[in-house]
Amino acid sequence: MDLHKKRGRNPVEQDKISAYVRKKIISGKWTAGQKIPTRLELGRKFGVTVVTVQRTLAPLVSDGFLRVDMNKERGTYVNETPPHLFNYAHVFASVPSGNGWNMFFATQLNVSKNLQKELGIKIMPYFGLDGYPSRPDYIRLVNDIRKERLAGIIFATSIHMIENTPAVLEGGIPRVIIGSGNKKNGIPGITPTGHAFIEKSLDYLESRNCRRIAFILVPGLQGDFTDRLKISFARRKLVFVPQWHQVCNLEYAEAAANVVRLLMSLPKDGRPNAILVGDDNLIEPVCEGLKLAGVKVPGEVEIVSHCNFPRTSMPSLPVKFIGYDIHGLMLGCIEILKLQKSSGKIAQANFIDACTDEEYALLRSSKKI
Repeated sequence: MDLHKKRGRNPVEQDKISAYVRKKIISGKWTAGQKIPTRLELGRKFGVTVVTVQRTLAPLVSDGFLRVDMNKERGTYVNETPPHLFNYAHVFASVPSGNGWNMFFATQLNVSKNLQKELGIKIMPYFGLDGYPSRPDYIRLVNDIRKERLAGIIFATSIHMIENTPAVLEGGIPRVIIGSGNKKNGIPGITPTGHAFIEKSLDYLESRNCRRIAFILVPGLQGDFTDRLKISFARRKLVFVPQWHQVCNLEYAEAAANVVRLLMSLPKDGRPNAILVGDDNLIEPVCEGLKLAGVKVPGEVEIVSHCNFPRTSMPSLPVKFIGYDIHGLMLGCIEILKLQKSSGKIAQANFIDACTDEEYALLRSSKKI
């Protein structure tokens, strides 16, 4: 048979060739930098034309499995950074600037961009994976899983909306959740430690002689978090006033300003002298409420706020930030994914500790992040 004269597309054969080449690379039988068989040789092996082979290899080149050398060493080679080892998915349930988007997600996204250069990898965002299979990024993620184009998947938040979908179940790809892991599917999690934030915040406020502390948080932090807060207040003999502990929804964060104005309308000796903000998305409304109330900061009240470091903007009033190194969090995710691939042994629950803004600055200086 003259392979050069045979014409026409053959999707079935193209799929076979593509699967064959990917299997050789992913299994390690074809190593990084190795020259693969010529198009003519592959055509003879599968009984197709060199044109069909070319059509098959072109997507593998664009995906990063292969590279073509047109210089002295002409030929097609296994790429030194194939996607199944160097490409990571970063999955968000919401979309930037949409409902559900917040500073935590925005900081993750910014940090992941910087990590690409630092680690020599690709971290590709997928937005809007909220359980609807028609979402473009959901389709793209599932396709990347099935084409074995990913080294691992980082879920930016809980997977409860997609836990029974191919995004979670297919491919045998390492996965990690930022937050509580998913025991049902054996996916480990990495979680910021809430109790450490509480203790560091109260340590600071006590050092500033603040004992009448209001606390403003977002929905979802009630329960274990607030129980720990009550225990810490009692152990430290701080003033605990239930009506000073308020919940404000992020979809109406402006309510935090109204709450603060009400708190500051109390007689001076019967109102808080510190406000602990449990989510940095609320910090600017809290500052606005204090300004409208005409309260001096830090003269009359101290502000301590949760923070996802590195913070890209500063509030309009002096604030003590205590929170979490998102650079370290993302590095932890990559490490967990690599451990899964190399040994399969990783704890279901993993944690990242809280740090003050000074501690974070020292960490950033020492690691040059």
